[in-house]
Amino acid sequence: MKCPRCGYSNFSMSDRELQVASLLTLANKEIGAELNITEHTVRAHVATLMNKLTAVSRTDVLLKLMSEGILTIDRDFEDDGKGVRCKIHPPESL
Repeated sequence: MKCPRCGYSNFSMSDRELQVASLLTLANKEIGAELNITEHTVRAHVATLMNKLTAVSRTDVLLKLMSEGILTIDRDFEDDGKGVRCKIHPPESL
C-alpha cells in the first residue's frame, strides 16, 4: 500500500492495527472486548490509523483501506442482537 501522504510504497500497518481497522464499525468498548484490550488502547490504535492514512473519520479509514484492497466487506450480513452489521475483514491473501 502506498502512503497517502508521500506515496512511499512500503507503507505498513501492524497486525493489531489491521484487526482494529476491521472492527471499526463497532464501538471502542466492543472492539476492546473483542480483542481483549482496553478502550484507551483502541483509541490509540484508531488515532494511529487516522494519522497514517490522513483520514478524517473512522469511516474514512475504512473507505481508504477498502479502496486499496486491504479490507473487504462480505455480502453476507449478521444480526448480533444490536443491529445488522456487515462483516469486514482482510482478504485471505494478506
